[in-house]
Amino acid sequence: MTFCDKKYYNKLSKSFSKFLEHYLKYGYQHQLCGSPKGMSAPSYGRFKELTSLIDYECDFKDGLCKVQRKYDVAVGDSNPKCCCAGCGNNIGYLDYIPSYEDAEQLWKIYSPVDGFWTDKGCRLPRNIRSVTCLIHSCEMNYSEPVIWLFDILRNGIHSIDEYYLQHIGFYERGDCGSHIKSEDVYKHLKSRLQYERNIRITNQAHMDEFEQMKFSW
Repeated sequence: MTFCDKKYYNKLSKSFSKFLEHYLKYGYQHQLCGSPKGMSAPSYGRFKELTSLIDYECDFKDGLCKVQRKYDVAVGDSNPKCCCAGCGNNIGYLDYIPSYEDAEQLWKIYSPVDGFWTDKGCRLPRNIRSVTCLIHSCEMNYSEPVIWLFDILRNGIHSIDEYYLQHIGFYERGDCGSHIKSEDVYKHLKSRLQYERNIRITNQAHMDEFEQMKFSW
């Protein structure tokens, strides 16, 4: 927990002050201002955005994911918020907010009941969503690139070092700047995730074509 500017904090409205106090009090490893996981905020945010290439296999239909549809069939009860049900109480499970100005913008779109959840999806852009949300999946097959990405989101620069050594090349510690390693790892991991995504799209197209052929027989 880090308070960057006490003067700014003292000028805030009471409701926003309560929002910040609640944020810093509850949840996991909440941090306000500072450097996330030993990386710059923009660099860390770019790795978060790579999760858009992942298929979490939620398979939403009629507003429910496949897990909630099972509950609906089994016990006649389901929650349209699915795994986002705790968003309101935990302020989106946010583990990092870059600045007080950013916190103020989040406060304006936050609901104590729903958090940042809407029936259309999360209000937050991926680059500032919590690691808790981005790495969560109820039923998902984790490929190696996905596992690496999740490790980087959890551990930051330490996992970037390991990925660089295993997939890009050996370096003498101190000879390669962390920003250079981060950029190389980002590009390498992005290409692998894009390849997986293209394979999924191609396979789905073949499956759709096969289904159409079955109905035409």
